[in-house]
This record gives sequence, structure tokens and C-alpha cells, in this order.
Amino acid sequence: MRAFIVIVNNKKPNTVIKLGWGNTITVENTIILTVVATLIAIIVSVFASYAYAKTRFRGRDTFFNLTIGLTAVPAIVVLLPLYTVLAKLGMLNTYFGTSLVYAGFMLPFCVFVLTSFFKTIDNEIIDAAKVDGCSGISLIARIIIPLSKPTLITLFIIDGLWVWNELLIALLLLQDNDKRTLVVQLGLFKGRYVYDPTLIMAGSLFVGLPMIII
Repeated sequence: MRAFIVIVNNKKPNTVIKLGWGNTITVENTIILTVVATLIAIIVSVFASYAYAKTRFRGRDTFFNLTIGLTAVPAIVVLLPLYTVLAKLGMLNTYFGTSLVYAGFMLPFCVFVLTSFFKTIDNEIIDAAKVDGCSGISLIARIIIPLSKPTLITLFIIDGLWVWNELLIALLLLQDNDKRTLVVQLGLFKGRYVYDPTLIMAGSLFVGLPMIII
């Protein structure tokens, strides 16, 4: 069963745009990218942040500072190399390849936030869990993640909204019409010889619904 939100232009009765699954502007594409990219970023960040916050290894502070320093690198600087790499790997115009790029840009911020939070968790709690036989992935899954639920939910919302509203990466890496995201397709409403503010405003309202709801 398919669900559609139909926008009809009263000035041009023949102009109808369907926002829904399986159509020119698809919610499905945006949801897939948002969920997959955000989950990848958060899962990787949990393990990396735990290593930075609760373990000791040579070069820990150096690696952490380098990771945080990546937040200062603008996306436009690395998009061309990323495009070349994805093209060579056959991952261009794929949800997974684009999700990895999104996750890479979100990782430094997620690591910074989670590392700061993990440092506030008492080491006695972790030591007690280890005494009870909990270690490695089991320790993170049963102790760290439950204690971090508010932080993880906050990160999921922040990162999800960023992916949902991002334009440049999706425009460059997803060039097939059936894989375009909402924001990219919304930008195509305005062309050199075509400009319809009614459709643009209606589409903008639909794209902005997640931010309004949250």
C-alpha cells in the first residue's frame, strides 16, 4: 500500500506533484539515508568514544585531538576526492556509499559528545561490571549504552535533522532521479525558465515537518 501527499497548484490545475513512496520526490530515499547514516555514525562513535574515555593506549590524546580537528574540515574540500573514490569502488549513486560519507562527516561531532559523556560515568560501575564477568561488547551493550540513552537520542535527532536537510552531498553523490532526496528535488522546482513559488512553499513545508514536529 502506498501513501501519498499530493500538492496541487491552483494556478496551474494540470500541475500535480506527489510526495510519497515510489514517486519523483520520495520520502523513502530521505528516510533510508537519514536512518542508515545516523545509525552508522552513532554505532561507530560509541566504540571509539569508549576507547578514548575509558581505556589507555599510546597516542590516545593525539588520535582524539585529530578526530575532533576533522570538524574544521569543510565538506566542499573533500567532496571531489570522495566522489572519485566512490566512483572507482562502484558505490556512486548508492544509498550505502552516500550513507558512509554522511556518517564520516558526523563522526567527529558524535565522538566529541559521547567521549565527554563517557568520562562522567564512574569507573566503579565499569569495574563492578567486569567483576561480574561483563566485558568488551557486552559491557558496552549492557552498561554504557543504557546509561547513555538520553545522549544517544539527542545525537540521533541532531544528526538525523542534518542529513534530512543536507543538499550538497546528496546532489553530488545521488544523481539518479529515483534516488534523489526531498531537499534535492525541492531545489529542482526552480529552474532558469521555471519558477513556481506555490509549489516551492508547499514542498518546503513538507520538508520542514520533522523540524516542526521535533
